[in-house]
Amino acid sequence: MIKNLKIFFFNIVKNNQSALEVYDIFLKNKHEMETTKNSYDKYYHAKANCEAAELGKMQAFFAGMYSILKEIKDYGKKVFIEHQNAKKVYEDCLNDLIADLYGLQKAKEHGYCSYKVKDVEKIFKK
Repeated sequence: MIKNLKIFFFNIVKNNQSALEVYDIFLKNKHEMETTKNSYDKYYHAKANCEAAELGKMQAFFAGMYSILKEIKDYGKKVFIEHQNAKKVYEDCLNDLIADLYGLQKAKEHGYCSYKVKDVEKIFKK
């Protein structure tokens, strides 16, 4: 199932410049997150979506699509292959999507995305 999803998605985006730009932004932010000692996952979700959405409506569309497909893939892998707790994985995936949406919304504001989304963790505090 996951392999088929990757093939399907690849065929949609392989010749689309907007999709490729967004993919590069997402990879850059993932690499930045992995090389930062005190990485905050939700910050990089929001930042990547913000940076992509600043480029235009098509890039915002692909950012949203990537985000949703990534969480579907993560949920399937973590629950059905790695046998992690479904409720905890669901909550984490949902929170990732909330951070993604926060980044898309913040793209409309003036300034650098790294500054605009620095307070993303406040939306998760109760």
